[in-house]
Amino acid sequence: MDRRHDNIEVLMNTGVRSKYRVFDMHDDPNFALSRNRIEQIEHMGGDDAPVLIVDNAFEDPNGLRAIALVADWAPIAGNGQHFPGVRAEAPAAYGEAVIELLTPHLGDVFALPESAKPTIALRHFSIVSTPPSALALPQRLPHIDTTHLNQLAVIHYLVGSPFGGTNFFRHRETGWLRMGPDRFGRYSASLVRSVKTKGVPPAQYIEGDTDLFEKVGGVDARFNRVAAYFSNALHSGEIRRDAPLDPTPSRGRLTISTFIRWD
Repeated sequence: MDRRHDNIEVLMNTGVRSKYRVFDMHDDPNFALSRNRIEQIEHMGGDDAPVLIVDNAFEDPNGLRAIALVADWAPIAGNGQHFPGVRAEAPAAYGEAVIELLTPHLGDVFALPESAKPTIALRHFSIVSTPPSALALPQRLPHIDTTHLNQLAVIHYLVGSPFGGTNFFRHRETGWLRMGPDRFGRYSASLVRSVKTKGVPPAQYIEGDTDLFEKVGGVDARFNRVAAYFSNALHSGEIRRDAPLDPTPSRGRLTISTFIRWD
């Protein structure tokens, strides 16, 4: 059992199959969940921000990389999209596999109704490739994906530790880590004031504590590791200063990002 941190509860695979599964994933090994996966829970800055971490998550992660190699990649820009790199749509079957992975833990990890119905809002291969000097202001700060209270973000690392994982942050002025609809207006106004009084943050990816944010925890990248957390938790990719920012899936920071709403 993994006891690396005192605040980790280890869960072993129970073999529970999701009632939302709409196909037999074992017909295609690219999307089969591993029978040997290990699941654990970490809490970032308190019980309000749980993270489910699954190691050895999929049976054939190299098959997923092979799909990424021939995917239709494009830069992300405009329409409120601030992802600093390129993305390509992942197969629908992969999203159903992620739903199966999460469903047994909706109640015990995320306190969501086990009867909630999932809707996939986003399902993309992703590679961070924007150099620090070209980062827009929002890309220099932790972010949320939505203010929706029941949306989970899932990141599947198809690279190892040198590429960096995901960090979580608390906004110092408000003390908030998660931003629902009732908090976002005050949070945004605070950021505007801070930029006016303290200046624009430097052109670099955020790596740790700053005047505005406190790092409260993180998930290390590990090949074939999945991390699931609330989409309205302040977070940022751990893009280290010496990290390769190659936009090609064979050499870049290849991940799969999935957003799922449970209503």
